[in-house]
Formats: sequence, structure tokens, C-alpha cells
Amino acid sequence: GAYWSPPDFDFPDRETLLTALSKQRTLDAPDRHFHYSNLGIALAGEIVARKSGETYRDYLEANVLQPLEMTETRLEFPRRARSSVMAVGHGARRRDGTRPVMAAFDTEGIEAAAGLTSNLIDLARFAVWNFRTLDGVDNKILDTATLRDMQRVHWVDPDWRTTWGLAFEVRKSGEDTLVGHEGACPGFASSLALFPEHKVAVIVLASASGINPNVIVENAQKLVLPALAQTASEAARHRNRPADAERRRLEP
Repeated sequence: GAYWSPPDFDFPDRETLLTALSKQRTLDAPDRHFHYSNLGIALAGEIVARKSGETYRDYLEANVLQPLEMTETRLEFPRRARSSVMAVGHGARRRDGTRPVMAAFDTEGIEAAAGLTSNLIDLARFAVWNFRTLDGVDNKILDTATLRDMQRVHWVDPDWRTTWGLAFEVRKSGEDTLVGHEGACPGFASSLALFPEHKVAVIVLASASGINPNVIVENAQKLVLPALAQTASEAARHRNRPADAERRRLEP
């Protein structure tokens, strides 16, 4: 459907989505090219709902959001809270430099693919959980082996430029491995970029369409990771330097 198209952003409800499945056709032959599919992720959410016997929303709340204390993350657009906690989304920049205010929306049947609203603190909690889980810290959400498998490359396009894990984008960014995901909804753009080797996360939240979060991620990577490496190197030199009294004793 045309649910990403303005001005209506008419997202299908669950029944409409499932009814329309019989009319869907693949864009290409299987296993030929990578193509991100909101429909595929929405159907993964449907599988979760059917296997668990509860709605995807209830399952996510009980098994992910509550254990991680992500109290400001919702599978909905919090209209009543908009003035206090929800940023106002804006559309693409017009020729006169202004941006239109975008109306609230619900992603309905594709909420598993595009329905979350969140904030910096909650996404930071999610990032920390990733790093702790990858380090083997036991938790009730996901096994370490499963998360590691999701964050290794499962697909490489023939041009060797497009690489993906399971739900996570996994790619080389300079000399570092970046694991993450971008998001875009009417009036908003976001990115969560994890650098597991350094235990550093870059979180970008923009309340406007037409923003490229990758630019901010790349600049943060160039600024932060070398600074951390330099700090670690200086700390190591300090640890290895003899104490003043010991140094004086060793001096001729």
C-alpha cells in the first residue's frame, strides 16, 4: 500500500494486511538481492503473536520493554503526551526554508516494523543491554549466542557493499564494525549505531523528514572513538610507569 505517502499515510490495519497477502508478489527472485521489507518484519511480529497467544504489543511490553525498564518506549504515537514528552514531527523542507508540522499517525498492521516511539535514555538502555549480552551476561530476554548470530553478516550483495545480519545492519565503517538500524516515519528520522568492540553507541533522533542520521553517526565515530583510544593508551602508559620512589631507586 501507499502508507508511506503523504498527506494521509494510510497504514493498513492487521486484517487488511493479512487479507492482502494473497495479492502480493516478490520484487525479485529469492536470494538474489537484499531488499528491506517492512511487510516481512510485520509478518515476523504476527508469528510472535500467534506463537505466544497474545498480541505483539503485549508480548513486547512484557518480555522486552519492562525487563529493560524502557518506560518511555511505546508501540503507539502518544498523542496526549505529545506536548510534554513527544517531539513534534516536521516534514521535508520547503523552498522557503520552512517545514510543515506532521500529523500524528498509527502504523496499525505494520507496528512490528515501524511502530515504536522512544527517547534517548531508553535507547541507551537497549544499547547497554546489547553490550552486556554480547559479553555473556545472563538475562531473560535473549541468549548471548542468539544475539551474536543476529549481529554477524548473513547476507552480502553481489557488489560486496550491502551487508546485513538478522534485523540488524552489520557493516564496516572505516576500521570498525557498525551494528545498527535506522528508522524513518512521517516527520521523524533516527539511527541506533553500535560499535560492539568499543562498547560505544551513537543514538540520533531527529524530528524532521529528509534528515540523514548517518552523517551524525559518522562524525561522532570520527570524534569519539579516536579520543577513547587515546585516553585508553594514556591510561595504559600511566599504569605501566614506575612509581616515583621506585623510579628514583632504579635511576643510576
